Amino acid sequence: MQHFIFFLWILLALTPVIIFILRSKNFQKKIIHQSLNNIFINCDYFSTLTVKQLTFYICKQSRIRKKELLKYIFHENTADLLKNINDSKLKYQLSLMTSKKSSAPKFNQPYLTLLYAKKLICQGIYTQPRRLLQKINEKPRSRIAAALKLYLDSQLAYHDGDLLNASAWCIQAISLFKKQDFSFEEADTYFLLGQIYQTGKFYDSSELMLRNSLNIFNHLKCDLGAAKAACQLGLLTAAQERWDDARHFLDISINHTNHLNNHQLHYLAVCYMALLDVTMHNHHNAIKQIMSLNTKKCDDKLTAFHHDILARAYLGLKQWRKATHHAKQAKKIYSSLNDSHSNSVMNEIIEKATTNL
Repeated sequence: MQHFIFFLWILLALTPVIIFILRSKNFQKKIIHQSLNNIFINCDYFSTLTVKQLTFYICKQSRIRKKELLKYIFHENTADLLKNINDSKLKYQLSLMTSKKSSAPKFNQPYLTLLYAKKLICQGIYTQPRRLLQKINEKPRSRIAAALKLYLDSQLAYHDGDLLNASAWCIQAISLFKKQDFSFEEADTYFLLGQIYQTGKFYDSSELMLRNSLNIFNHLKCDLGAAKAACQLGLLTAAQERWDDARHFLDISINHTNHLNNHQLHYLAVCYMALLDVTMHNHHNAIKQIMSLNTKKCDDKLTAFHHDILARAYLGLKQWRKATHHAKQAKKIYSSLNDSHSNSVMNEIIEKATTNL
């Protein structure tokens, strides 16, 4: 009995020390997690689970090794951080987030396959992800993997025009992401649901979902996600001829993308703002905005859109030669992209401009 009382006395005496140690470790973990979030949150293929796993990996390293890895984190040196991670699965997940091209996973884990499929879908590739998802027939055991599969199934259904299933799967995915506190993925799914409702012409529901997405991305300080949601809200309100709202949301998108380094979304948001100016007959302002962009950093589709807007603006100003020149440039690129709709619009502009020369 005396030994037990003595043991209890020691335990009570050491309780403040134990609490301090536990709190300091949790505080350290929180700081590392927040720093990693800040570094990777604006990656095109961000994954909350990957950042959590990386945080856990760093926390369990030896003191010397942890210090070395923290040095790369606080200097935002992602290249050296990647080189110094020994866990092959974790390294693969980080490469998915940070590099444009990635090979298929060699590990037999549904979540890694789903992450790879998500990256392909984000790049506009659908055939291979469809095959990958078919191999994962059963509902994954992990709630996060199950939620991600629902999200990807919804993406494929949306691409196929199956809006009913796409929206139902999105709602299920949001519920699962919310339960696991995966805020980024929740916001991303709200964004997709907003697009689905917009396509279905449920504009009020679409705006609500996109605003949810924007609010969560703002809370996470994710400029890329917030810019994407605001840009889509700009398009939604423009389609409803709510011009002031459209300008407001596109301004938000441009302000967010100013923090990103030469990201395609910035060029797209500026192009949409210029197109809005053309619609409002502010042709000089549209030309000024488009001319401020460096098209060398744009992909073919954006370059074509760039010439497209200039052709429309010069047509509005009755500068026929310039309108014809840019319409022909846009038509040439649209032809290479097999964009028949945009091609026909450019033909109309060329015809209108050349008849006035």
